[in-house]
Amino acid sequence: MLYRCLLGATLVVCLGGCAGAGRLPSPPWQPERVEADSMVSTSLHEVERAPAPPAEPAVPLPESRPVSQVKIQQVAAQVDELPSPHHLPRPAPPGRDRYPIDLPTTLQLAGANSLQIALAGERIRQAQARLSGAEHQWLPSIQAGVGYNFHDGRVQETEGGIVDTSRNALFVGGGPNVGPGSLTGPGGPPARLAVGLPLADVLFAPLAERQQAQAANAASTAVFNDTLLQAALGYLQLVQAQGRAAIAEESVTNSEELARLVESRVKAGTAPPADGLRAKIELAERRRQAFAAEEHVRVASADLARVLRLDPAVTLFPMEGGPTTVCMIDQQTPLPELLAQGLTSRPELAQHRALVHATVERMRQEQWRPWLPTVQVGMSAGGFGGGEGSFTGSFGGRIDFDALAVWELRNLGMGNRALQRERVSQHAQAGLEAAQWLDTIAAEIVAAYYQVQLRQQQVDQSRAAVEFAAEAVPLNFKGILGGDLRAIEAQQAIQSLARAQDRYLDSVTAYNRAQFQLLRALGRPPEPAIAR
Repeated sequence: MLYRCLLGATLVVCLGGCAGAGRLPSPPWQPERVEADSMVSTSLHEVERAPAPPAEPAVPLPESRPVSQVKIQQVAAQVDELPSPHHLPRPAPPGRDRYPIDLPTTLQLAGANSLQIALAGERIRQAQARLSGAEHQWLPSIQAGVGYNFHDGRVQETEGGIVDTSRNALFVGGGPNVGPGSLTGPGGPPARLAVGLPLADVLFAPLAERQQAQAANAASTAVFNDTLLQAALGYLQLVQAQGRAAIAEESVTNSEELARLVESRVKAGTAPPADGLRAKIELAERRRQAFAAEEHVRVASADLARVLRLDPAVTLFPMEGGPTTVCMIDQQTPLPELLAQGLTSRPELAQHRALVHATVERMRQEQWRPWLPTVQVGMSAGGFGGGEGSFTGSFGGRIDFDALAVWELRNLGMGNRALQRERVSQHAQAGLEAAQWLDTIAAEIVAAYYQVQLRQQQVDQSRAAVEFAAEAVPLNFKGILGGDLRAIEAQQAIQSLARAQDRYLDSVTAYNRAQFQLLRALGRPPEPAIAR
């Protein structure tokens, strides 16, 4: 029920509440407005009929708890709740060719160096420039220059007679002009009705461009969140690759110990030679996997360096001693409250809400266009002179002033109606895109919520498997020394330990990834101050 109400309320704000955002009332002639409202209403009812996701039964929503900002946990207080296994290998200290890095540094570099964020900032500046141009289009342009006119041949006199004449004229001056029409030149006044400053554009274009600027700002916030999420996931990928390399190195050490024990027994005649060969095969395979793990470290480092715009030739080394689970969202927060925050805080919704408002202003602009004139106001002043033939003289002052107002009904009104229908369709498209984003955001929040809940349980089970497998390896080595076990059993124990460690590493990485994805689904980027 809460999910349906949030969808309906947000769509009303996005699609319906923007109708009165302009400066002028609805025009007396608006044949398309009812059609637009009915289309939006239909899409709203379709969204409201969508089934709501079931609430989490294990964590009911308290009736007295208001829908507010989801509490962001301090990571330091949550790390001890999900401890790492005691028998998980730690990466070796970084060499001279490796650059140490941590998550806060990763996020800070991503926010400062990302080309995507810089590109989004330039789009904001472009939108602001367009808004400034729309707000100042009514100001006159100052023009100044020199005009020369030469005529030879027939011309009509003022009284109507046709005469042959040869003359020339020169004009030097300038003046202000509103609209694209030319100023009065040396040969006479400009052609009448050459106008180009529609009042509909002057009144409504700034309103639409202001919404476009707000949409660009919201889009920049979304790009910032996505960029930091990409950097955080790249860092987790590097931590995972480094942890897998440490696991591979420990497996090599265990396989070398197994090969040494089995070789001593083969030489003593207490174990068959086949056991020694199997131990050597296992050692070779573990060494191969160690090289493959190092390859993954280098590739993950190059990918993260690309995101952070660092030197790709430098191998980054995460400063974490091993995989650590973090909790950035209060896990006791129920799903309906998370949906409430995400459906009100995501910048994508603010972006599309502004785009819907912009289409409303464009729609009103076309509805008012037949009723508002196109104007031109211009004045020129300067020196004007000329004479017969090639003589140029008799200079004196000259002032011309033009003020025009023209009403236009395009194509007997059919052209205006076509433009209105186009704006109505654009408004409906913007509303449908906003509704799609509502569904997408709700699905992202629900998916990330259940991923966090269930991946935490996977971490718990994989941690127990690591503990058991780590205890089994030395017991198998003792069994080989005592002659109670064969090499294949210790070999299987080494393999089980490596698999358990890999799965624990994967579970921790997946859990942390879900935490960051849930934070971004709620409309917030990873925060360097609380992540470590």
